[in-house]
Amino acid sequence: MPGDVMPGTWHIVLGPYQVAPQGLDYHVEVTLTYGEPGAKYVPAYPPTRAKGRGRDWYRGDCHLHTVYSDGRNRPADVAVGARAAGLDFIVSTDHNTNASHGAWGPYAGDDLLIVTGEEVTTRNGHWLALGTKPGQWVDWRFRSRDGVFDRIRQQVHKAGGLCVSAHLYCPWIASEWKFGFEGLDATEVWTGPWGWDDDAAVSTWANLLAAAVREKKPWLPAMGNSDAHTPGNVIGLPHNVVLADDLSKDSGADHGECAGQRRTERSRGSPLRRRPRSSVPKCATRSPTARPATPRWTRRSPSARWLR
Repeated sequence: MPGDVMPGTWHIVLGPYQVAPQGLDYHVEVTLTYGEPGAKYVPAYPPTRAKGRGRDWYRGDCHLHTVYSDGRNRPADVAVGARAAGLDFIVSTDHNTNASHGAWGPYAGDDLLIVTGEEVTTRNGHWLALGTKPGQWVDWRFRSRDGVFDRIRQQVHKAGGLCVSAHLYCPWIASEWKFGFEGLDATEVWTGPWGWDDDAAVSTWANLLAAAVREKKPWLPAMGNSDAHTPGNVIGLPHNVVLADDLSKDSGADHGECAGQRRTERSRGSPLRRRPRSSVPKCATRSPTARPATPRWTRRSPSARWLR
């Protein structure tokens, strides 16, 4: 993370997922090197608008990692992968840090909108804070029982961002979602290559849809993202297709997820048929090929049938 080493007392936060009864041995080594003072660090935040095509369908991957957290891709690599996948926008979501926000500016362009965000990685599940203010950090040091999730979520909303539960049934320790769905803007039901955990997430989402219809409440939109960490992960597999008025942070990209019609696709060539916006309720996920009560919109593979 660039910038001066500020004077004072520094604390190291350890984040073990599990501690045995006998405790946990750990070793932390800090190396400081000295040199001539450099130029003052000035963050290069990405612009909030790209050229766009006016009201149109825009493609984006909203769950991506870099070397600024646990990824192995540099921001430049992610931008190259996004363009290769034909994406119009991406969201930077490094774990529990805003360190990459100031590095994205040089890689945005008229053809690619880059939105800042964070994957808030708690011990009771992960969630995506999408469209946070550049440089904004979202605290992750809480559990469901602490009763602070609503306050943190409201901070993201106040900054103009969205809150999305991520990979609900990820088999890693402390990754399963335990905060409920009240107040969320969407839930991620497809993460990277399709697996059993995505099947379970879609089933949970289908139950949420049925409950919303039965109780006459707003539907919770669904998303699909790559969660790409390494060069071997395919950026844009899957990704979201959003109907938005323009390619900008405020009028399309991330907010299009909850303000109009959207869908999730495996790749740019997926043969999904568009439907008019007509009477789509706000914050509702719409199937491009079926009636709202029976959404069928995601596929295991190019040859598989739609999943209910």
